Amino acid sequence: MIDMQELIKKHAKNFVMIAGERKILEGISYREDRSVVMTDSHILLHVKEAHDYQEPTVMHHSTGRVIDGDYPNLEHMLNISYSREFTLNMIKIAPYLETLKVSNLIGNVGILKDDLTFKVSSVDRESYILTLEGKACDKFPATALKSIYLYKCLSVFKDLKVDTVRVQLGASGHLPLKFTDETERVQILIAPVKIGG
Repeated sequence: MIDMQELIKKHAKNFVMIAGERKILEGISYREDRSVVMTDSHILLHVKEAHDYQEPTVMHHSTGRVIDGDYPNLEHMLNISYSREFTLNMIKIAPYLETLKVSNLIGNVGILKDDLTFKVSSVDRESYILTLEGKACDKFPATALKSIYLYKCLSVFKDLKVDTVRVQLGASGHLPLKFTDETERVQILIAPVKIGG
């Protein structure tokens, strides 16, 4: 298993805001409970027991400099109650992750269905379909996700070398999807994309 500090350093750029008005979101929040959280407001990475700093602080993801300001309170996001779930078999999915990254060239939004297929289509009718090996415990409504966010998320779990990823969904299609390892030490939230009218 990868060291948590290495994991954070490797993947931080995929979860923070790279440029924008909210400079605080370019940082990694080292929290009082020893967890680390980072988000760009669409995808969030939370790692428990990830640091030994004495004081909570926010550091820039690439320079390590302290960023002044208040990091958003994300407790409500980290403690959402979910009503549906499924599991993914990372051993079977891991070899195909790069194809998921490339699917972004076809279209940036894909539809995840309860048969665990993720389909990305373009206006030119090209399409990409990845069957996410796993077990659907419940039926759930088709959910639109940015394919690059799903790639970034599953890449973290690939690096963790976990066998199974638990995915939770809310009753409505408006809540973020929650991806966790077996121990729930690592959580990733992905906001769904609203499509149609």
